[in-house]
Amino acid sequence: MRRVHSTNGSIRKPPHSLYPSGKFHNPITFRQMNLKAVTAIFKRNLGAYFGSASGYLFICAFVLVSGQSAFWPHEFFNSNLANLDQLNKVLPLIMLGFIPAVTMGIWADERRQGTDELLLTLPNSDLEVVLGKYLGAVAIFTISLLFSLTNVFVLLTLGEPDVGLLLATYAGYWFVGLAMLAIGMAASFLSNSLTVAFVLGVALNAPLVMLAFADVILEPEIARQLKEWSIQNKFNDFSRGVISLSSIAFFLGLTCVMLYLCATLIGKRHWSAVTGRAMHYWARVIALIISAFSLTLFLQNHDLRGDVSSEGLSTLSDKSLDLLKKMDRNVEVEAFVSPELELPEAYVQTRLNLLTKLDELEKRSGGKVKVRIHETESFKKEAAVAEQRYGIKAEELFVQEQGRNETLRVYLGLAFKSGVDDKLVVPFLDKGIPVEYELMRSIATLAGEKGRKRIGLFSTDAPVMGINPRTDPMGIGFNMGGGSPPYHFITELRKQYDVQNVAGGKIKKGDYDALIVVQPSTLEGDKLDSLLSAIRAGVPTAIFEDPLPILDGRIIGTYAPRPNQSRGPGQPSPPPAPKGDVSKLWKLLGVNFNYDPVARTEAMKKSINDATVRISELHPAYQNMLKGLGFHSKRADLERQVNALVAKAKSAKQITKSEWKGVDDALDALRKTVDSLDHRHQLRLFVQNDLVEPIKKRLEMLEKRVIWDNYNPFPKIDKPSHGFPNEFVYVGGSKGISFADHPSTAGLQHVLITCPGSLHDAKSGELKFQPLLKTSGNSSGFTNLEEFWHTSIMGQREGFNPARTTTLEPGNHVIAAKITGKVKPSPDANSTNYLDVTLVADVDVLGDPFFNIRNRGPDDFFPLDVDNVTFVLNLVDELTKDNRFIEIRARRIRHRTLSVFEESVADAREKASQAAKDLEEGFREALKKEQDKMNVRLGELQQRKENMDQRQFERMLRSSVTQLQQVLATKQRQQQQELETKTKEAENEMQLAIRIKQKWAKIWAVSLPPILPLCIAIAVFFRKRRRELEGAEASRILGN
Repeated sequence: MRRVHSTNGSIRKPPHSLYPSGKFHNPITFRQMNLKAVTAIFKRNLGAYFGSASGYLFICAFVLVSGQSAFWPHEFFNSNLANLDQLNKVLPLIMLGFIPAVTMGIWADERRQGTDELLLTLPNSDLEVVLGKYLGAVAIFTISLLFSLTNVFVLLTLGEPDVGLLLATYAGYWFVGLAMLAIGMAASFLSNSLTVAFVLGVALNAPLVMLAFADVILEPEIARQLKEWSIQNKFNDFSRGVISLSSIAFFLGLTCVMLYLCATLIGKRHWSAVTGRAMHYWARVIALIISAFSLTLFLQNHDLRGDVSSEGLSTLSDKSLDLLKKMDRNVEVEAFVSPELELPEAYVQTRLNLLTKLDELEKRSGGKVKVRIHETESFKKEAAVAEQRYGIKAEELFVQEQGRNETLRVYLGLAFKSGVDDKLVVPFLDKGIPVEYELMRSIATLAGEKGRKRIGLFSTDAPVMGINPRTDPMGIGFNMGGGSPPYHFITELRKQYDVQNVAGGKIKKGDYDALIVVQPSTLEGDKLDSLLSAIRAGVPTAIFEDPLPILDGRIIGTYAPRPNQSRGPGQPSPPPAPKGDVSKLWKLLGVNFNYDPVARTEAMKKSINDATVRISELHPAYQNMLKGLGFHSKRADLERQVNALVAKAKSAKQITKSEWKGVDDALDALRKTVDSLDHRHQLRLFVQNDLVEPIKKRLEMLEKRVIWDNYNPFPKIDKPSHGFPNEFVYVGGSKGISFADHPSTAGLQHVLITCPGSLHDAKSGELKFQPLLKTSGNSSGFTNLEEFWHTSIMGQREGFNPARTTTLEPGNHVIAAKITGKVKPSPDANSTNYLDVTLVADVDVLGDPFFNIRNRGPDDFFPLDVDNVTFVLNLVDELTKDNRFIEIRARRIRHRTLSVFEESVADAREKASQAAKDLEEGFREALKKEQDKMNVRLGELQQRKENMDQRQFERMLRSSVTQLQQVLATKQRQQQQELETKTKEAENEMQLAIRIKQKWAKIWAVSLPPILPLCIAIAVFFRKRRRELEGAEASRILGN
């Protein structure tokens, strides 16, 4: 027991508070806190630290190191994220040096100066002394953090950071500091040497910091268990914008344990008074450690978590949480992920999203989802495990960043396991794939509701299953003519559904949860009747019909005849079976496909009236001649037919195919009235070429047409220069109009439809026609599909026809619609007479290019970001009534980027892009000039033909052409090399300009923040120096 001496040398008792009623009392009391004592000690410590320049110099060093860690690494600009991720990775290591420097003097300095005796004789408890000292250290650390807010200012100058994310991050810094300060303070109570106290502070904090690197020396499973208790692991929630009760409990529990330990270490001076008192207090400390550990462990499994980031970066959708609750068995997820430094910039966000969602899934699942993350590189054993166990291999990605062109081997693979045999593998998570959707669909497939729903793919001539159904009607994937893989659309569906090929026959409701029919216009009559019967039976059906398919040349359009079926060399091709009458399908659905009957009949009437006016302006002799040929009677018959159709269209009655054909036949009859005239007769030419032919062409275009629309939400992708004609229609230009409020269109922003048809409600019976996709309508119309392509003499497509006929018809043209309701009863006993059909006037929306675009995601040079994949998958989910993933699929995670910096380098990118365009244009012009020279030379040779026989001329022509072609090829190679060289120079100049901007941004981001604490340190030093010199004798001042 410590003895306290009075001024006369006699021994006096310690303060009465230690010995009430003459008995020994617990020095760590929890009586009413003496706040004045705590405040006095707090102020004393705080004033001592900031009363000298050294305190500010420490802060200056802390701000400098934190800024350098945040902004100097290459990964900061490579990731292009406006956050402090680079600092977060090393923050515990920085704290490992900074915190002991703050705490080393808390008690060691008191002992060294002998002032500890004074503190302990004051009328306060040991716990109050500890709290006063600790709060002083916390204030010092908090002020240091406030100075480091300059990091946030730097981010604000470079982009638009997520304020919520930064608040959570700094809250995490503070909680980490609270725990490490308490540990460092305990170290200070163990020695009276500042150096030893600093070393002990580092040594005691190091285990919890270094546990984050346990996998370097320990087995993966053991390392994973230990890493969960590292400071870095507990801080990760805060760095992702999540305030977690379990993480707070960890840091506060650790703080309480260490503060109690400090109070115990002070109170050990009393232990000798009572036998066994030391054991008692150590038992208390151990009990407190166990309590803190148990509370943290409990909260890990029953955590309360809140995502405070503005963009909800770590939030799981309500549907995901619901799916986690419904899991009927556990799932283990192994993620094989490349380190951030080995990733292209475009994949850094994908990696961050993946790690964030995996962490959130594990913590929200209540133990149902176990996650293992393997940092994988090609030379590590994890790469071999990934390939041997799951077939996950590195994806080779060619990157052009920071002036470097290289191929990176990237791992972003996932393996899902449930039980012994059930396994599902995602070999590579491309950057455009929604991470939460891919994870939840895989987990729900393994451990969700039992049994997959069944989808029937109705067999047509469209080879979406990979094999042409005409040569492989069962869809088994083999034919003598070879084949191709199925559409990505089918591969995607198979991850969620049981997809089966349907060849026709009787289909009842319940046989399939939904049918998918691609290009039903190619069906033969009996198969078309089977389809109509299935739709009448109430089987939900998705129909994709395209008047002009673009992306897959094997699919024939609505109005094109079926091609002959090839049987191999030397074998005659049999004529194809005729198409069925697809108009029966449109009649059942109550739609007019690709034409508006009112507009079509009115246009017919106007055209005939215009023709009548032109005939009345002819010379009387010609009019009499037409009368004698029976022209006027045929014209009257045509007018009667057209007027009847106009009346029928206005009364919303269905116009049959034969009635439309009747008008066409009447025009042919009108044309034939002048066939008896000479083919060069002016009247015959006028009637046939100037009257009838334009009317027929106009009427044909009123049905055989595709939509065009000049709306373009991606200005960087100029339609003409990127080969996008106006018939490539973007949907999404009219808010509240382009997309219906419907599950199929949930979360859509833009959809790209190539050469679509249009849908028109025939207002039939009780059917409900709900448009799903509409054009913007600002500047749109129709193009004659027969003139869309420019074709060669051999009939091969050579590109878009610049002279194609178009009409301007502004309006919100319908491209997709939902059709439901009852139809007239059918004698078929299988029929429910209730329709549930989604009709899309395009098949290209299912094409592989859109799945590739989704997987690749937008980039700076081709920022196309369309939701075609989301639309078609939502459409199928809505039909099958499987709405588990619609909400999840629609979620968009937006990371705040260095947008201001991006704008500052946009000029350099634009100059490089313009230089490349100018060089390309110059190359084409130079090539054209050389081609013109060659043509002139050939023309000169042609003029010399008269002076030589045919054989000599042909020999000379072949020789000259060969020579000219060689000269042209040589010049073309030279110009191509020059183009590549200059393009490379422009690219290098752009990269150099970006590098310089990055360099200067790093320099001021690191060097400016420490200036303020450094200036304060200098001011405090000279102020203190001046006060020390005040009143001193001049002879004792050095320098005088």
